[in-house]
Amino acid sequence: MTPALTVAVCTRDRAPRLRELLDALGRHTRADPTRFEVLVVDNGSTDGTRAVVADAAGGWPLRLVSEPREGLSRARNAALAASRGAWIAFTDDDAIVEQDWVSALLAAVDAYGHPGAGGAAADWFGGRTLARWHGAAPGWLRRPDTDFVAGLLCHYDLGDADRPYVDADPLPFGVNMAVSRRVADAIGGFRTDLGLGTGTRGEDTDYLRRARSAGFAGRYLASAVLHHPADPERLTLAALYRHGIVKGRTHARLGERAAPRAARVREAVTLLRAAAQALRGRGDNLRVGIVNAGMLRGLRER
Repeated sequence: MTPALTVAVCTRDRAPRLRELLDALGRHTRADPTRFEVLVVDNGSTDGTRAVVADAAGGWPLRLVSEPREGLSRARNAALAASRGAWIAFTDDDAIVEQDWVSALLAAVDAYGHPGAGGAAADWFGGRTLARWHGAAPGWLRRPDTDFVAGLLCHYDLGDADRPYVDADPLPFGVNMAVSRRVADAIGGFRTDLGLGTGTRGEDTDYLRRARSAGFAGRYLASAVLHHPADPERLTLAALYRHGIVKGRTHARLGERAAPRAARVREAVTLLRAAAQALRGRGDNLRVGIVNAGMLRGLRER
């Protein structure tokens, strides 16, 4: 029988975290195990990933496929090709799933994931993803959903109610999103010149933009909750500058380029303004400036 849902986990050399995710799915899921499968895509791992999958205990079908070519988009495309479900949900190997995550996705598929749902029908979902700190969050961080750090933290929270997406909503991250087979058949795969392993990100945003442009409606699922580890090391000034460069490269890859000379001048001015914010004790604005300076550098890189 064709499962309603494939849960796709793309992984590379993170066997211990993958084990925790698979163990959590095995222990906590309340979903009907006959209605979904778990598909692990090994993206060229050299650690114990295969052994972890072989040892995983779960009441649901679990399969392993290999995509040796490095790149998250390639791994996700392998998941699209190998999945058996009418819907494909993507998550990361280090995600911390709540026990109702799979059942919430299946409930949404039943309620909205078919043409018979009428005006409420949807062909892609974005779940609620919350940053989980090991200890206290940095004192300068006022809101984890602020644009300049939300992507680093994979924090995505549009409120407590499930609802249709509107054009003004930010699109979800690939750690907690699902698409119908209809979407995959209509728009194809993820862009392999975007995403982890290419020096850019944004392959998930690009994918859902294309889905939306093709006329497919989405729905935000506050009920499909998972958590993503928040690593303070990713919020150092150097890390934020590198994050900005990646964001800039992504915008450039998507056709949003700045004039090189103007970008260099603007980058220097942005760094000076960031330093001024530091002198005023505004650590948040300092870090915004660091990310923006990195973006300006990334915009002039090919």
